[in-house]
Amino acid sequence: MIELHENIYGHKNRTLWFTNFITKEEEVLEFGCGTGVMVSAYLLQEGYNMYGVDLDCPSVELGQKFYSENGLDPTRLMCKDIAELEDERFDTIIATEVFEHIEKDDIDEIVQLINKKLKPGGKLILTVPNGYGWFELESFIWKKLGIGWILNKLYITKLIYAFKERILGFKFNKLISTIAHSPHVRRFTLKSIQDLVKSHGYEIKSYRGSCIFAGSFSALIFGGWGPFTRFNIWLGKRFPAISSGFYICAVKK
Repeated sequence: MIELHENIYGHKNRTLWFTNFITKEEEVLEFGCGTGVMVSAYLLQEGYNMYGVDLDCPSVELGQKFYSENGLDPTRLMCKDIAELEDERFDTIIATEVFEHIEKDDIDEIVQLINKKLKPGGKLILTVPNGYGWFELESFIWKKLGIGWILNKLYITKLIYAFKERILGFKFNKLISTIAHSPHVRRFTLKSIQDLVKSHGYEIKSYRGSCIFAGSFSALIFGGWGPFTRFNIWLGKRFPAISSGFYICAVKK
């Protein structure tokens, strides 16, 4: 039984948000699924007709092993180019935390490929981080300034998480979304990601923000604490333009 525990980034809430726009009768593809454990596996377990595709074979193989161990069909994850899949096959394509890894010169070709695989009137659901939000600030301090390296070297990070789990009883996801090294190469705002989607003939059906506070520091300090997590997600919904990430559901015209 796969359990998703809510975290500081609102990942469980994000996955549940997807279910507002898909049905169990639809054929759904997760594009850039990685190991498939964060989205596809949970939705497949819940009865949704999910498939996943990714070019990173080690990530897909790890996900297939996880699927087999949890009673899911490992063939639902595929290591192949989306271009190899049948045209106009899917009712919905989900691309979560993918577009920020695609170079500007390549993004139009990728969206056009997605278009070809969607049925007429199909839905594109995507999520991207706010390229100028709180997460990017924390990432700079944690990685570029080396604070995270120091905390890890001194075992402070491990001690805090161990205290939260063993003493406070907090639960954390131990799922690995990918083992590929794929840095962010694009920065989006709420307007620019919507403009990109609309430029390819989509109509925005719904959008919202993820949360405000996100990143390694937020996870270390507030991770596992339900009241703050719920408040953080509420803030993201209330102020989407300044949230740490954006959720978009668009319909192919």
